[in-house]
Amino acid sequence: MTALELIVAWAASELPAWQSDAVRRLLVQDALTDDDRQDFLAMLRAIHNLSPDGATPPKPQPLLKGMISGAPKSKATVVLKALVDLRSINKIPDGSSLPFGHQGLTAIYGENGSGKSGYARVLKRACRARDTQERILPNVYQSLAAMPARAKFKLSINGGPDQEIEWEAGKASDEALTNITVFDSKCARVIVDEKNEASYLPYGAHVFEALVTLLDWIRKQIEALKPTPESLLWPDITPTTKPGIFLACLTYKTQEKEVDDAVSWSSSDAEKLENVTKQLADLEANDPIKQAAAIRSFKQRVASLVAFVEQRATGLSDERLATLQALVTSSIEAEKALELASQETFQNEPLPGVGESAWQILYNAARSYSTEVAYPNEEFPVTANDSRCVFCMQSLSDEARDRLLRFAIFVEQKAKKNLEIARESLGAAATSIQGLRLKAAEQHANTIDEVKQRDEVVAASAETFLASSSSRLEYFELVASRSEHGNVPPLPSSPADALKAIIEGLEKGATALEQAANPAVRDGLRKEKSDLAARKCFAENKSKILGYLADLKTLHKCDMAVESASTAAITRKGKSVVSDALTPQLKKAIQSELAQLGAGHLPLNLKPSGSKGETLHQLELSGAKPGPKVNLTDVLSEGEQRVVALAGFLAEVNLGAHCCPVVFDDPVSSLDHRYRATIAARLMLESKKRQVLVFTHDVAFLLELQEKASGPGGSPFTPQTVLQQHQAAGIRSDGLPWHTMPVAKRLDYLRNRLSGIKNLHGTDTTKYDQEAAFVYGLLRETWEAAIEEVVLHKTIVRHSSEVQTLRLKEVGVTTDQYSAIDMNMSKCSEWMIGHDKAKALDAHRPPPNDLLGDIDALQSFVKECKKAGEALRKERDAVLGLKTSDVG
Repeated sequence: MTALELIVAWAASELPAWQSDAVRRLLVQDALTDDDRQDFLAMLRAIHNLSPDGATPPKPQPLLKGMISGAPKSKATVVLKALVDLRSINKIPDGSSLPFGHQGLTAIYGENGSGKSGYARVLKRACRARDTQERILPNVYQSLAAMPARAKFKLSINGGPDQEIEWEAGKASDEALTNITVFDSKCARVIVDEKNEASYLPYGAHVFEALVTLLDWIRKQIEALKPTPESLLWPDITPTTKPGIFLACLTYKTQEKEVDDAVSWSSSDAEKLENVTKQLADLEANDPIKQAAAIRSFKQRVASLVAFVEQRATGLSDERLATLQALVTSSIEAEKALELASQETFQNEPLPGVGESAWQILYNAARSYSTEVAYPNEEFPVTANDSRCVFCMQSLSDEARDRLLRFAIFVEQKAKKNLEIARESLGAAATSIQGLRLKAAEQHANTIDEVKQRDEVVAASAETFLASSSSRLEYFELVASRSEHGNVPPLPSSPADALKAIIEGLEKGATALEQAANPAVRDGLRKEKSDLAARKCFAENKSKILGYLADLKTLHKCDMAVESASTAAITRKGKSVVSDALTPQLKKAIQSELAQLGAGHLPLNLKPSGSKGETLHQLELSGAKPGPKVNLTDVLSEGEQRVVALAGFLAEVNLGAHCCPVVFDDPVSSLDHRYRATIAARLMLESKKRQVLVFTHDVAFLLELQEKASGPGGSPFTPQTVLQQHQAAGIRSDGLPWHTMPVAKRLDYLRNRLSGIKNLHGTDTTKYDQEAAFVYGLLRETWEAAIEEVVLHKTIVRHSSEVQTLRLKEVGVTTDQYSAIDMNMSKCSEWMIGHDKAKALDAHRPPPNDLLGDIDALQSFVKECKKAGEALRKERDAVLGLKTSDVG
């Protein structure tokens, strides 16, 4: 089986219908369109219940045997005899037909715009070839309503009687026509992919990569359809409640009725929730544990009050007051002693205030400057001979030295030291007093209010103590600052012991409450409230839960759809079809075909290649030198690539083991004369096995086919010409086109043409003059062909690249021949249309008998030239032949 047959069998038996339809479309058209992709997406969405509301998806048309050219349902030997009764096909007149030779090769020639492509399109569409995207339009110049394109295929199947199979555009064609295989540019097997590497695909195997591309695209579209369900999280629905457990187990399999049945909610449930909530609130408000915690919190505040009271009682005691007063007295006495000593020591100094506070500050600053800067590491004062006064920076005189020494002795004396000690002690006492002010009594007012609820006497005692302590504190501050302070405020007895008794009672009460707590009752009520609140929340959010369930189901459908568009199996199948089934046979067959097509010089090797979805066989240059990679498309010309494609097509056709017709549409496009000749020979050889139909606009190739058919071992050759005349195209005539006809056939054509217009001479002179002028133009072209064919004896032939020098044996132009050529060519130029010597159409053309005489003159010229050429050939053969002498 060919790769195409394996692919058709796989698509028909293993693929789901929509993927099989995709393979079918890929085999009958050049590529999938956007509409195709949307069709397959809609089909897949319908399969998985993902279609939009109201949408009707297209029905898939799976691939079956008999739908694709080259893979018929049942192989049969078909002889295509004619296309008949063509209608609504381009500018081809309705009712037109195109016959084909029953054996050998039929060549259908037509210039651009001649209508040749219209016949080829009908064959491609009806035989289900790959190139079916090109529209078959009706004649746009006709005013009649356009009908669908139609045609009939006259053929014989398995040697049976002739039958006509009708075909109409838009309808499935008869599967018998798939026995006919078509080759054109869309069927070429050499592909330049995005990596710019030339790769070979057996016919049909392109579907694997294209199908993978389609499925990748579809998966992306399905992924975009996936919803993103929001989590069903509510504080009232905890995981341990029945609704919480239900939501945790919610999946795409859950039915909507299960949601309805999961939790019910009624007015009695709402009333029950209200009662349970109230009970729990009351219990929690009087909860022993919470009460114990509240008592202990109060206990801590009372303890803080006790600490404050004790601090005030200690800091403002009579003992502390006596000590403070003694410090103040000591400070005053020290100051007086120092003042007295200063007067006795410095009474003769030149400036007043020496020894007093301001002076002592100055003295201490001078001492620091001397020991740290001026005279470091030397004891102050420095009175050496070279020293200076640190006050005035002048050199020390004897008087100054004595004065500095007296100052130092004074500062070091006991009175000064005693004052410093007294001041430091008093300062420390003042700081301690100030510390009592940092915590105000007002911060304990709320605590005292709470104490008052337990023991008013103790609370009153605390309030009195705090108020008195504040007044006493102010008195202490006045004493410390040596200000007027009056009478000392009394300090009541401390309430600390009474407060401590309260603290002890609070602790006992808290402990008793904790021991009396019962958590089982509270926990039961909490659980009941939690369950009821969860059921209520579930009922209130039922629509959201159903929406979430719908999203889960849609998400699952999308996942299943994505999974059904997996590409792994397709990739494996592609590699199996190409690599396992065909590689050895194709390699041998392609190399053989390349040799026959004249491309055997290309050192090509076929190797498996490909990744995801690819089923390629890469063509590489055998024996290429290691080094930078060279792409095959950089080496092979466009024409050489087409030859490789043609070789692949012929190899696959012959591997198919059938003898059905093959159709070639412009097989030598982009090829030069060398390949034209080899391809013509190869197609003629193929026509010995099967019916071959060739559509071409290449005159040189047409002549090559004719030459190969007429040569040794040739095959039947049936030429057909398609012309455009006036507003119509596809006008068929048997045989070769006019500019390739031999002279004899041209003369017959001219006589027939003249016979058809001679009656116009006496009835429609204007029409006759036009037609006669056209005949004279053809007659002039026939004279040119006669020069090529009988005068030069085809030594040089138009549309041919060869010069046949051996034919010069019969070439020799006499004066009479030249004269006849000159005279008749001039006459034709005079009476034709379009030549610069031609007369206008208002000058009447010669009558029919004269025109026939001019045709006969060319006939006579041809006979005379052939006779003269034969004589020349004999003469020259004698000159060039082996010479002998008389013997004996």
